[in-house]
Amino acid sequence: MLELINVSKYYSGDQTVTQALRKVSLTLSAGEFVAVTGESGSGKSTFLNIISGLDTYEDGDMRVNGESTGYYDQEDWEQYRSQYIGFIFQNYNIIDAYTVYQNVYAALSVSGYPKDERKTRALALIERVGLSKQKNQKSSTLSGGQKQRVSIARALAKDAPIIVADEPTGNLDKASGDNILSLLKSIAQDKLVIVVTHNFDEVKPYATRRVRLFDGEISEDKTYAEVAKNDAFSATVTRGLNLKEQFTTALRNLFSTPKRLVLMLMIAVLIVFVFSFAYGSYVEQTNAPPRGGFGPFNNPHPTRLVALNRDGEPFTQSALNDLEDLNRVQTVLRYDTILEMRVYYEGSFRSNVMIPSSSVRSSILSEGRLPTAVNEIVVSSDYDYQVGDTVTLTLNSPDYSHIGRPSPGDELLISVTFDVVGINRERFSNQVIVADEMFDDARMHLYAMHGEMRRTTIAIGNDDGPAYMFEQYRIVYDDTVPRGNIRLSEETLTEVSFSIPGNPGANALRGETLKLYQEDVFVKGHEANFVVDASFTTGYDKHTLLMHPDTMTDLFDVRTRQVTLLVRDGFDANAVANEIDQEVVQTVYPAGYSPPEFMGIYLFERVFTFLFVAFLLVVMYFMTYVALRNVMRSKTKDYLIFRSIGAMKRDLNRITVIELLITFVIAALLVFAFLWVNVLVGTRFPDFIRYYSVGNYTFAIIIFALLSILLGIRFNYRIFRDSVITALRVE
Repeated sequence: MLELINVSKYYSGDQTVTQALRKVSLTLSAGEFVAVTGESGSGKSTFLNIISGLDTYEDGDMRVNGESTGYYDQEDWEQYRSQYIGFIFQNYNIIDAYTVYQNVYAALSVSGYPKDERKTRALALIERVGLSKQKNQKSSTLSGGQKQRVSIARALAKDAPIIVADEPTGNLDKASGDNILSLLKSIAQDKLVIVVTHNFDEVKPYATRRVRLFDGEISEDKTYAEVAKNDAFSATVTRGLNLKEQFTTALRNLFSTPKRLVLMLMIAVLIVFVFSFAYGSYVEQTNAPPRGGFGPFNNPHPTRLVALNRDGEPFTQSALNDLEDLNRVQTVLRYDTILEMRVYYEGSFRSNVMIPSSSVRSSILSEGRLPTAVNEIVVSSDYDYQVGDTVTLTLNSPDYSHIGRPSPGDELLISVTFDVVGINRERFSNQVIVADEMFDDARMHLYAMHGEMRRTTIAIGNDDGPAYMFEQYRIVYDDTVPRGNIRLSEETLTEVSFSIPGNPGANALRGETLKLYQEDVFVKGHEANFVVDASFTTGYDKHTLLMHPDTMTDLFDVRTRQVTLLVRDGFDANAVANEIDQEVVQTVYPAGYSPPEFMGIYLFERVFTFLFVAFLLVVMYFMTYVALRNVMRSKTKDYLIFRSIGAMKRDLNRITVIELLITFVIAALLVFAFLWVNVLVGTRFPDFIRYYSVGNYTFAIIIFALLSILLGIRFNYRIFRDSVITALRVE
């Protein structure tokens, strides 16, 4: 039983209040076919909307099976519409993007109709309203009369105890209208059917009762036929949509509107793209050594990770193999000192360093290819060389004074000729790209040691210990100096003699054995004995030491004590360093080698990066909302229609979130696929994607899920802010 007791409804305008219903009292029972008539504006549609729970009332009370609805909140009205109401709208209110079958099936889904019976019932109702041939046709392509019949089939699908119809035959011809009214009459045996009509004569043969409204009040309530009335309505059992049904509905919503889906995907791809790069940059910075290069390295290339044994012993071949097998290590350069060697183009004073071809991408080339043989080279584009030319490089060029003139001894330096096979597009690059095999050349290793001697601390003394300290000591090869001997300047011998107990004098040191102590950042306290062959007074400055080239090996151990592990960048360098047992093998990342006092700067940079990423996430949320707002507004009417046929708020919220989540997942797959292809192809495009671990991917998924939830809640707020009928009027 449905009772209206002094029910009133008001509508507020800008400065006016209109009373649509005034103290309407009425009792309606199952088994009745009630025709509601009246002039336009008499309150017929408002009366129907209140009964169906699509609109609220201000005064009085409406009772269902004796239970008052005066305290109903939004969720209670949703439950009421789902359990009791099947609504046939005058303006159809069907989902245009759905097919006829999908519209009817949707009503069965939200009402919790048994899943295994939905298809059969949907097809049977479609046949009853004469739309079997159009069952798979998009509703947007139907005529007005066909849309009306879809609305009728959908209302009947729920098997609700109350069927309300607003001008159900208004868009139908006489024969079709009679067929629909006959159908409504047949189901009124155990249901309450309320039909609003402007043509009572058309409905009169089927009506058991007429209620006429005038100016919001009941002016006539006349019974035409007595029926066996049922005191209580049998509410349909509703359970809402389960997760699988919500997911299926979300997919149907997305793919039923391909143009809208493409637009959403384009926006989502842009958002995911921006986030992936910002987050990838953050992951790289927080998982890589700080960028520095202030240490004693000529070549702080970002692909270089230096390693040496803590005990100072050379690496065994087995140990080198183990290093090369480490994840993220591309190769091991055995003669690491070659990377430190300074090289100069013929006729140029600009210092360069050699780097292996495997540490760069071919995309940096403007023409040609990367070197594959030891006599091949890639030069910078700012030098006047072409592919096919030959170029002479001076290795270990002497230190230049502040006026740019070379020191004495240039004629002793080493020159090597290369074939130019490629041009580096990066101008003013100090990198000379050579083949990896160059760094396995023992001869080049000795040349590099010559240069290393210039940068180490040399101490000259006797058995009592180091006596005379030099920095930036000049080593000059002289074939006339016997191996095992050294030749110092007269001035140096004099100064050394003063530092030795007893001051034997410069002459006394000739022919004597002195020790040379060599230290650098890795080798501590290496020493060797040398005989002072003679002294010189002209030709070189006092900080010059002459020796035979082979004598170099007596001071420098040519065995592999220090190697370079080639990695991709600082991110990989940090990962490799963490994988190595640092108690056995020491690693240094030259590109990030910096004094401790600089660490505060790097900490600030990382905190700033974190705050920037957090700020970007907030900006991304608002940007996404603004970008998707119009797209989601176009879906508002569909969701309001779902509300009108009994869908629950929680279900619609989840469907919206799932739609957004699916969109972002597809966008993420597209973006990540592109980025992974970019890594494989090796373009100049940044490849932050390789910094992602499983945890990083999980975090990204969580961010997209939270974004979908927040956006879904915000978009649905408008849908549920007003009553269904008010929101539909706005739409």
